[in-house]
Amino acid sequence: MDALELRGPQRDAATAADNYGLVVNAGPGTGKTRVLVARAARFVESVPPDEGIILATTYMRRARAEMAGRLAPFIVGQEERVWVKTMHATGMALLTWKLDLARRYLGFRRLAVATSWQHEQAAITATRRHNLDVNPRLLARDIDLAIAGARPRYTGLPLDVIAEARRDHDQVLHDDGLITPSHMISLPVAAMLDHRDAWLEARGLFARILGDEAQDNSYEESRFLALLGGERGEKLSLFGDVRQAINEFRGSDPRNMQEFARKLPGVQVVVLDETHRMSDPFAAFSNHYSERILGSAHVPSFSRTAGEKPLLATDFSTAREEAGYVAGEVGRLLTTGRVARASDIAVIYRDRSNHGALRDALHALSVRTTDQRELALGSEPAVARALPWLLLLTDAANEHALGRVTGLAQQMAAAGGRWSMRRLARELPPAVGRHQLSDLYTVIAHYKALVGTDDPTDPGGFFDRVVARVGADGRPRAAMDAARGRDSLARLRAIYVAAGGDAGLVEHLVGEEEVKGSGGVLLSTIHGVKGNEFDAVFVTGLTDGFLPNRHALREDPAGGDLAELRVLYVAVTRARRIMYLTGSRERLPYGWGGRPSRYLVAVPAHLVRRVA
Repeated sequence: MDALELRGPQRDAATAADNYGLVVNAGPGTGKTRVLVARAARFVESVPPDEGIILATTYMRRARAEMAGRLAPFIVGQEERVWVKTMHATGMALLTWKLDLARRYLGFRRLAVATSWQHEQAAITATRRHNLDVNPRLLARDIDLAIAGARPRYTGLPLDVIAEARRDHDQVLHDDGLITPSHMISLPVAAMLDHRDAWLEARGLFARILGDEAQDNSYEESRFLALLGGERGEKLSLFGDVRQAINEFRGSDPRNMQEFARKLPGVQVVVLDETHRMSDPFAAFSNHYSERILGSAHVPSFSRTAGEKPLLATDFSTAREEAGYVAGEVGRLLTTGRVARASDIAVIYRDRSNHGALRDALHALSVRTTDQRELALGSEPAVARALPWLLLLTDAANEHALGRVTGLAQQMAAAGGRWSMRRLARELPPAVGRHQLSDLYTVIAHYKALVGTDDPTDPGGFFDRVVARVGADGRPRAAMDAARGRDSLARLRAIYVAAGGDAGLVEHLVGEEEVKGSGGVLLSTIHGVKGNEFDAVFVTGLTDGFLPNRHALREDPAGGDLAELRVLYVAVTRARRIMYLTGSRERLPYGWGGRPSRYLVAVPAHLVRRVA
């Protein structure tokens, strides 16, 4: 990509000298991905192959897929020296097939990713050893945060108690050769910090590193990139926007991106402030929140495109009345042709409390909708509950579990499909619970086309064919397309492709949202549309208790308010042409609600159009 196609600061970022680190603060719609691809393409042309791999890494699979698609034309014939991976996939590669850090430096004889069941069982062991009166599932989440270098927020336990529980939890997993997704980052970091040879080997593997969505990096992820990026960070180019850091519940901290620019000498900082997505009134409205988030560091976004101001309607008595208004306006936009397709409209919210009312109101007007959850991999209950069967079959390294499942399938076939659920439950591997059995045949019915089985009463043949398709190395042999619809078959295909046969990693990926390719008005949480844009966006539920979310404020009294403000910033920067902001005065239990969101109270009158 010719850098001359870029403008001003975009060109400066793409062509910045690569002997020092680079931080690109890119506002919404300012061409961040375009600049990142241009810089990566320049590296492909200018960096000799013997210097190492060019790594482009990001936080989510969806962003990785977009980046890979845009880079593809510039790396033809050089795919092996250009990695486009998520951070976790990069860490796993260093631990296993690329450098084998887990075996050579960390004492692992085999390595697999724990399922959530195994993760929770390790947390249960820790609670028993330390006599902790907490929910093991919440403890597992706090341990994940501790592994990521973040502050635990779910159990309220002191840090030293969490640290002790984490040691026991990790020991239980590591004794079985298991790690959690958080360990995919922390273990390479530990190997590099404790063994200089491991650090030099890993650092020498990469010639240049481009990190997207850097505002979402946890402390451990930031250390991971810093260790790989050279002594002065000279190999690193980080792209992000601290105003869009909304993944604190996963351990993200936008301060990590800011600290990189402050601590390393010579780091170049480029600000992209011209938005090509939003109109000028929308940019001015988002600047109001940007200034509250960044304070003196705020750099206003601007647009050369004229447009309408956001429309504010928060005087509804109930959430159902609000939903009726939203549905009516959506219908009007479609019937008048102001928006050509229903899929160009998104109705978004902080949580799903009002989802049902919004869906019902839209359906009452015959407006087709697409639910964010319908677009998530494995979101159907039958698929999600039956996944452990399929996960065990893809874990070729676990020969014992594989043998038990295939043998069990043959017993089922011999019994003609008539079997005792209680008897089978006793025979199952630990990761498969009794409640999942009732969905087994449902999944078989969806999946039989993939494996070539046309006899639904032949579960033995079904499992044998799945094992044959997976192959000895645990990886699918057939290319499978993840974007072929919303049925269970497409989701299961996507799961196999994305996971590459790793049981725990499959489960980790289940539930990630894909919000494109649908035909109806999208109903989604704000987190689900991050990174996307639409002609018209309805930001709903702007009531105290919903946004800011009461649970987020309770879990993080110190930083929750700022974190929720960033969530709203993401919401109001998704629209290209039309934006509605709606809320109600409905009071929630425990005294929440009853008034519009506090974030709307101080909005200057000239930035919005108000509806009585």
